[in-house]
Amino acid sequence: MRDKLASRPDLIEKVTPSYPPLAKRIILDNGWFDALLLDTVDLVDDGIERVERDAIITTRGKRVNVDAIVLATGFRVNEFLGR
Repeated sequence: MRDKLASRPDLIEKVTPSYPPLAKRIILDNGWFDALLLDTVDLVDDGIERVERDAIITTRGKRVNVDAIVLATGFRVNEFLGR
């Protein structure tokens, strides 16, 4: 992670977990570090105050215009851990 995001120390701070390894689900890089480095991508780690028709308003008052919001909560532990 540090090698991949070396040019963006602000991202390293945002994506580094605050908990010890293996305390929660391990995040594997399946290309999302590369996506974070794109000029068209901003990682906003503020909390969400509310959702509007075309934007998310953060708890810090920032308006983030969006085309789509994806809520991805599924996790298949059996596929992750193996048999």
